[in-house]
Amino acid sequence: MDVTTLTKNAAADEYADTDYREMLEENWPTDDSGKRISLDKLMARIDSSVNKAMWWKWQKGEGNLTRSMKNDLRRLVGLAELPPTVEAIAQALDPNIEVSQVGIPTHMVLIPDDVIVSTAGGKVTAMTVGESVTTVTGSTTKKVRVNQHRPWIKKEYRKVMQDLGVSWEQVFEAGLQEFLRSRGKL
Repeated sequence: MDVTTLTKNAAADEYADTDYREMLEENWPTDDSGKRISLDKLMARIDSSVNKAMWWKWQKGEGNLTRSMKNDLRRLVGLAELPPTVEAIAQALDPNIEVSQVGIPTHMVLIPDDVIVSTAGGKVTAMTVGESVTTVTGSTTKKVRVNQHRPWIKKEYRKVMQDLGVSWEQVFEAGLQEFLRSRGKL
């Protein structure tokens, strides 16, 4: 079963905010007359989801460049978008999902109920339950445990049973039959 990496090193960005400003200045599209297109048209061209006021403030040096704005500018110049953050991936998940932590996390793995995952040396592998998988722990159905009793006997009785060559089952059945006969139940 293939394991898909949704994100990795999402905080790493090879460009500084000043580089993004230069990207915009050098690559601002122009109309047929050679004049820069309006901010509205630019936002439509790069399919920006960022509000116009944020772009305006950043362009004037008053606002901060957001991750969404960086991705918009990367699209403008033909660069791949930044990888999504763990937060962005988590927003797409069911809010009732179970979240567990083991030690200091270096990986986050999203697992459906019918998949078993193992990691070794930083590599994550997964397989569907039933694909040559032996379930080691747990069960999805609750089983009712039947109490089983193992009788204790004196050493002398154990020696007698060994000498007679009879098993516990035989002794128990014979004793139970005798008990039921004495009560008139057999």
